[in-house]
Amino acid sequence: MDVLARASVAAAAATAGEQLRAQTADALAGPFADWAFVDLGDGPPWRAVAARRRDPRLAALLTVVGPAECPLITSALKHCAPLLASPVEGESLLGRLPDGRPVIGVLGVHSAVVAPLVSEGSARGAITIVRCTGSPAAGFVDLGVLSQIADLTCAAVTRLSVR
Repeated sequence: MDVLARASVAAAAATAGEQLRAQTADALAGPFADWAFVDLGDGPPWRAVAARRRDPRLAALLTVVGPAECPLITSALKHCAPLLASPVEGESLLGRLPDGRPVIGVLGVHSAVVAPLVSEGSARGAITIVRCTGSPAAGFVDLGVLSQIADLTCAAVTRLSVR
């Protein structure tokens, strides 16, 4: 419930898309996720990245991995439905870093959850959380919580685009 409250505050307080992406990712990283990606927008910069343990160099590399390069995120966006991958199968499921290394291997990902930001039947972006070696695997409760956070975030996106 704490993560839901933090994400709600982030959605309510945001005054711009970039701020919404960054604050939502920060709200999710920590006890809820080892890494959080918030993809929103039509082009760079479309991704905000946050981690339980700060690694600015790796976070910067992850910001250039587009959602179209990540089959798990692409599928969630295409079907406008949240997805749970636990265990994660396929090294390129979350894309590759610019140097070609798979994100899953670099981060040590064992499970991931993606929730699309759906408005009027189409996806406007996605929120992805990953859990890595040493953390409990993501499950259906996490999927439900992230789906609620995606709904709150999408409401903020709609509010911001109306301004």
